[in-house]
Amino acid sequence: MHRLSHFQLAVFLLVGALAAFSFAAVLICRPLVAHVGGPVIKLLKVQPAGVFDDAGAELLLVSLSVSNSAVSPNEPIYVNDSGVSLEANVANHWIPLDGRVGLRALWPAQNGHGLEVVVPANATACRIHFKWAYARLAAGRMRWIAERSWCPARISTRLWSLGWGGFPRYRPSSRWHDTAVELQVIHGSLNGNA
Repeated sequence: MHRLSHFQLAVFLLVGALAAFSFAAVLICRPLVAHVGGPVIKLLKVQPAGVFDDAGAELLLVSLSVSNSAVSPNEPIYVNDSGVSLEANVANHWIPLDGRVGLRALWPAQNGHGLEVVVPANATACRIHFKWAYARLAAGRMRWIAERSWCPARISTRLWSLGWGGFPRYRPSSRWHDTAVELQVIHGSLNGNA
């Protein structure tokens, strides 16, 4: 039977303590991150589409932006389609429109995801149905914890990418929130906010 030297025993206990601390940090610290904000829809522009309906009325091209309003943490939020994605209000009736929001990762302080939709000339509003979710850390958990807590900044990026799980990567969480946003269609409007 081989006995461990004092040095080997100390290294073994140190590695075990670090592993236990890391596991506890993963379980405890992650839920404490407060998510603030969510997706924001802005009406950017309404202009003639250059396309005419059967009655000869020119359709309108509505330009929208979907963005992430969060400032912290520096994680994306995800948006995706939810049933009928786009509708227009014509004569107090909602009619479905062609177009989709699509699955997108939206990062804070990033330009929004552009969305253009053609609506009837007499539309008074458009409604966007979508679902959204906060990000879930899929890989790079140790680096995520270190960047937010105890790790000295001088540790090299290469060391993290090789030995501690790489860079943080995200995917949508399983908790999706259904949302519908209604925007007034003001003909000729520029940079209107919702």
